[in-house]
This record gives sequence, structure tokens and C-alpha cells, in this order.
Amino acid sequence: MTRDKTSRRPAIIIGRSEHGRLIKLAEAHASKNPEVSDELLQELERARLVDDNLLPPDVVHMGSTFALRATWAKKSR
Repeated sequence: MTRDKTSRRPAIIIGRSEHGRLIKLAEAHASKNPEVSDELLQELERARLVDDNLLPPDVVHMGSTFALRATWAKKSR
């Protein structure tokens, strides 16, 4: 997956336990899908880690359910 290095990516805030789980997931799949594994590891590297109990309430995490609404869309998804 090629990404323009000048594109602005959103900030990532992640709890320490989920960070560890996602690292293990990326490493386990490195031989099967190295591009996706590398991309996930790069994103995890730039993430700001916080203790799980200090995650802000508006942070989406594994197992979350949320509605996404694009500012240009008429409907929520």
C-alpha cells in the first residue's frame, strides 16, 4: 500500500493492552501479509500510548461500536 508521505494522518491514541495485542497480531501475520503487517506496525509506532484506564471516553477501541458521519454525507453509517 503506497501512501503519500505528505498526507496528514489523524492522531492515534491507544491503550497499552490493545497496543500489545495489535503488535502481536501484526507480527503473527508478517509472513502471510507483510505489507499489511508493516502498515499496522508503522501506525502503532506513531501512536500515543496511554494507560487503559486513562483513555478518553471518545476514543474508539477494539470492540467499540460507533456511528461515522462524513461532513459531506447526508446519512450516518
